[in-house]
Amino acid sequence: MLRKIIRLGTETFVVSLPAAWMRQHKLKKGDELEVEEVGPRLIVYPKSESKQSKVVVDVSGTGPITKRILGALYKAGYDEFEVRFEGQKELETIRQTIRDSFVGFEIVSATKQTLTAKNLSEPKYEEFDTLIRRVFLLLLEMGNECFKAFATGSFGMLQTTAKMDEDVNRHVNFCRRALNRIGHRVVGRVAPTYYLVEQLERTGDCYKYLCAYLLRSTFVPSSTLKDLLADTNSIVRRFYELYYKFSLHDLAEFWRERERIGKSATDALEVAGKKELHAILFISEIIDNIANANGALLTARL
Repeated sequence: MLRKIIRLGTETFVVSLPAAWMRQHKLKKGDELEVEEVGPRLIVYPKSESKQSKVVVDVSGTGPITKRILGALYKAGYDEFEVRFEGQKELETIRQTIRDSFVGFEIVSATKQTLTAKNLSEPKYEEFDTLIRRVFLLLLEMGNECFKAFATGSFGMLQTTAKMDEDVNRHVNFCRRALNRIGHRVVGRVAPTYYLVEQLERTGDCYKYLCAYLLRSTFVPSSTLKDLLADTNSIVRRFYELYYKFSLHDLAEFWRERERIGKSATDALEVAGKKELHAILFISEIIDNIANANGALLTARL
């Protein structure tokens, strides 16, 4: 619906509210509204309908998906959740997940069978921009450290490299929460941006899996494997540069490079020994994750 802007005085501008909306929310002259600025949009809602939200969830017996349940609550945008559980093991899982994965959340109370966590710092767009850049930089660092291990044959430091994925996950969770809760500066960009950060998270997982595999399966990487990882790290960096300085020409060049590296990975799989096979599969998945994010980037930038 369209509304004309009315000017009152020199610095005050007014837009009328739909009468049906006023009646629906039982609003009258003098009532207060919340007005939230989100990029080019203003979100207006009754003060009584605060965006603060609380949910109660019982994770008793959920075992391997407990962390995923909690992660879904955080990413969905809830400000407070009460978690019911059974036993010390579940309690420790809940505490660790909140502590390690949820930016801005703190545990505010706990009993023998319940724990309550609350958001104490709202996501802000400035933080979104900072954290998504940090995610890119962490991925680049993980790739560089993996290549360094390939080049030197010293895999001991890869345990530290693998743990960088925890920071990737924490930052990506915050970005997904911000997108669900606040939206995006540009209308229609939430879905592609959300998918893009999901792909970055999956890329971090692949680097972590590669580190873990190298730690338990020591071998001397072939020159083919070294070259493949170097090319893969390069394509991750090119995607990072595209994200911040987008052009259709550079995207086309990126795709040509992706096809070349993809063929190199396929060729490497055909001749790989048993020990290198899994490493190549993890590297190939990194290539695919970054390539699959290109459609989302294109949608978000055009």
